[in-house]
Amino acid sequence: VTRTVEGAPLTFRLVDRTRGFSRADWESVVAVFVDGSKWQFADWPFKSMVDLFHTVPGFYLHFDDQPVATAKDLQDTVVKWGCKILTLRRNARHQDAGVAGE
Repeated sequence: VTRTVEGAPLTFRLVDRTRGFSRADWESVVAVFVDGSKWQFADWPFKSMVDLFHTVPGFYLHFDDQPVATAKDLQDTVVKWGCKILTLRRNARHQDAGVAGE
């Protein structure tokens, strides 16, 4: 995906697996989308979740009409990790860009 950022084109690679990542691949990670499961990061080269999300911003994405993980689950993972919770309106998808800008 290529986007213009501050007047310059930047290309981003979107992946759903990190198996086989090189050191250069890890150094190029700019964001992580989380589901709140710790196992999601089992093979990642970070000492702790705090280290990971201090290095790379994390985002938890959900639709407004879907139940979010229980408040306790979110507090124990996503919130504790410092991830930003983003809520999309299923019936107002034209507003997605505004949510992405948060």
